[in-house]
Amino acid sequence: MRFPILATAGGVVEHLVKLNDKVKAGQQVAIQRNGFGEVVAEYTSGVTGEITD
Repeated sequence: MRFPILATAGGVVEHLVKLNDKVKAGQQVAIQRNGFGEVVAEYTSGVTGEITD
């Protein structure tokens, strides 16, 4: 089963996990910043599982 994480704002995404990393529900997986470097969104995993493409 796949659980997508969709961007909610425009900007540059910094991935905090790598492909095939195991994550737990609620774990932060990415931060999104605008052109000024300000954090505009933070993304967490909704499920326990493994990062896929």
